[in-house]
Formats: sequence, structure tokens, C-alpha cells
Amino acid sequence: DKISSPTDTKITTPVFILLGLAVIVKLWLAVFYSKIGRKCSSEAVKASSADSISDCISTFIVLIGAVFSYFEILSGVPIDGILGIIVALFIGYTGFKAAKDTIDLLLGSPPEPEFVSELENFYKAYPEIIGIHDLMVHDYGPGRKIISMHAEVSAESDINISHEVIDRMERDMYEKFNCIVTVHLDPIFTNDEFVLKYKKLVEECISEIDPELKIHDFRITNGNENTNILFDLVVPGESSLSLEKAKTLVAEKIRENSPHLFPVINAEHPFV
Repeated sequence: DKISSPTDTKITTPVFILLGLAVIVKLWLAVFYSKIGRKCSSEAVKASSADSISDCISTFIVLIGAVFSYFEILSGVPIDGILGIIVALFIGYTGFKAAKDTIDLLLGSPPEPEFVSELENFYKAYPEIIGIHDLMVHDYGPGRKIISMHAEVSAESDINISHEVIDRMERDMYEKFNCIVTVHLDPIFTNDEFVLKYKKLVEECISEIDPELKIHDFRITNGNENTNILFDLVVPGESSLSLEKAKTLVAEKIRENSPHLFPVINAEHPFV
């Protein structure tokens, strides 16, 4: 309306003073909220900082419009209406961004790649743990991270000792990452030549299809005519193969190499 039907705006000295003070105070508030938000890792306080910056910029734009009107710069141009639209768009953008950051915490935001890498390397401090898989991270804000994973231990080891190691690992992860941690124990055969022989065969078949494919939870059950091999097939999210296609190709390749093997495959994408 101000663009289509512009009207004269009367600017007085108190208006300049109030607008200038508002810019300074809002700028100070933005810095203050930003420091507090970083200290307590609060997205709500950080959003207040962004809101103060938005107010600061919006008020500064209004101040520019007041200067233009007072000194009659660009007279004849509906500067008040144009700047009003700019302010409205800017407020809309910052409001959307602040809402998105808050909603991410409510729904659970994806973990940082560096954090995932640190988690994946953490188990190496425990010699009894051979590897981990099915790592999941739910991030709902400071002190509200929930981690779950499967830890592989030797099937030949004492189950009580393995359980003790897993418990210690959960406690250590809680202290280091301030996260709620649940670790599922997965026993795997490390000395059974029969199992290792077929696991190697499966890995070679998978490598021929796509070297990026991985397996875990490998198990074997013997029958009279067929040998069932059961495992989880991990297909990278960026792979051109769908889960069903990858599962079919791997099963066909295994049967092609060893017709007596019957693959039972659970195909999945990585959780993180």
C-alpha cells in the first residue's frame, strides 16, 4: 500500500535517537545471547541471539529509511514501502531459520560426521571388541543424545567377561560423550575355519559386485543338502543399487560360486 499510494512521513529528532538506541541495545543483546547460548549449548538462547540480530538489522533499515525521508533523498521514490517489504522478507527468513533449528531438535537432528567418526573409533580401546555396526545416534540437544550400536565379540570368549567389557564401554562412553548409550553384544566366530572359509567366500563375491558393500552378523546353519548362510548386507546410501537389487545380485553370485549354499540376506542402509 505504501508503494502504490505513498504518503509523506514526518521524521523528528527523537525518532533518530530512539532508532539509534534500539540498534545499539539489540546488537548488545545479540552478542550477550550468543555467548550464553554457546556456554550452555542451548538452541533456544541461540535463537534469541538470531532474533536480536534480526531486530537490529530491521531497525537499522528503518533508520536508513528515516534518513532518506528526513533529507528528502530519492524524493518521489516510495522508499518507505520498499524498505518495509525488505524488512518483512528478512523477518520471515530469520523466523523460518529459527523455527527449523528448533524443530530439528524436537525431531532429532543428524549427528556431525566428526562425532560419528569418533564413536566408530572409540571401541578400539577395548581389545575384546572386534568391531561395531548398526550405529545409531539420536540427537535431541545437550544431554539428550542417545546412542545405540552392536559390538562384535568372539563367540569363543567367556560371555560374562564380554558382558563386563560391554558394560564398561557403555559407562566410559557416557562419561566421555555425555550420552545415553546402549550396546548390543554380537558374538562372532573368529577361530572356526569352516565359518571363516565361507565368510571369506561371501566377501569375495560381494567385492566383485561392489567393493563398498559390507557384511556383518555372519552365521551358518548346516542342513543335510544345503548350508544356510545368514548375514546383514550393508548398502551405502549413495550406492546406485537398491536394497532389493543388491540382495538379489549377492545371492545369485554366491549360488553361482557354491550351489549348495543358501543365502539368507537382510539388506540395509547404514544408520548414520
